Amino acid sequence: MATLDDHPADLFCTGYRLRKATRRATQIYDHALAPHGLTVTQYSLLAMLARDGEMPLGALAERVGMDRTSMSRTIRPLLKAGHVAMAGTKDDRRVRKVALTGDGGAIFTEASRAWQAAQQLMGRALGRENLESLHGLLGAVARLPVSP
Repeated sequence: MATLDDHPADLFCTGYRLRKATRRATQIYDHALAPHGLTVTQYSLLAMLARDGEMPLGALAERVGMDRTSMSRTIRPLLKAGHVAMAGTKDDRRVRKVALTGDGGAIFTEASRAWQAAQQLMGRALGRENLESLHGLLGAVARLPVSP
């Protein structure tokens, strides 16, 4: 049976190539973080909260480029595990703020070594110069408007 990979490379759009690369990168980081019970997406949320502190759930979603539904689904296991806490604000109970707990800070610190190992693997595989170029290109893609 023919697969997409059997077709000439020029048929593949940038979106396909980005998705394929993203899936592989996610697998690498998820594999490294699995012993800590985290996915790379969950680790990224913990990292953001460790760096920036408590913030509204909507602001956290916006910073990591997620819609609110995806954010709720992603943060649910972190809440259940006690890594983050969420509560309404004094001014507006509808605004939910999320914060890293002591346990969340500890698991983030512990998992950071595994994340660093995955980061180093990517660096060795791509080389420093290519990795820096990739980061620049991905940043440019992330800043593109959704519609022209």
